[in-house]
Amino acid sequence: MFVLLARSARTVTRRGGDDALAEWRSAAACARGRCRPDGYGCYRRGQVRYGFLLEYDRSTERAREYAAKLDAYYRYRDSGTAGRDYVGFPTVLVVTARARAEACFAHQAYLAAERRGGRPLPILFTTTQRITDHPQGILGPIWRAPGPASPGGTTMRSFWLPGGPPRGLFGVGRPAVTNLHGAWEFEA
Repeated sequence: MFVLLARSARTVTRRGGDDALAEWRSAAACARGRCRPDGYGCYRRGQVRYGFLLEYDRSTERAREYAAKLDAYYRYRDSGTAGRDYVGFPTVLVVTARARAEACFAHQAYLAAERRGGRPLPILFTTTQRITDHPQGILGPIWRAPGPASPGGTTMRSFWLPGGPPRGLFGVGRPAVTNLHGAWEFEA
């Protein structure tokens, strides 16, 4: 995922934008107690930096395991430790291998926020398939917020970064961008 973000940022910059993957840390470097994201990254668009914790889910966990993972994130954020590690709590970006896992994880995040009350985690969900299928890839409007599945199976999707698509990718005379998602293989 970090390589994918770095490639996407490079494509944006070549086309007139100003994006970069400014920093990334391994899972071991950002693990705190039971909170064990798969990594931390900082994406820069112009002069603004957006920190994120990455959760890559191979779609092998059950609802109770998602709930435990979310509780660990809440404990980490609310303990004050995250405040020493980061300026503002990073957005948690969850990428799942299957749509069913995305729906289950998003529902568990909704339930965790309801149980706790107060400020919910900044968390967004998508699937590897959505990244691959969307012309803007990981930078496209493929991310959903926590919540139960909506009637009819349609879910509102948006961009992860504020402001919509990256500058330089669209406009009169520019060809459609079709290579932001990169090439990859995932285990089934």
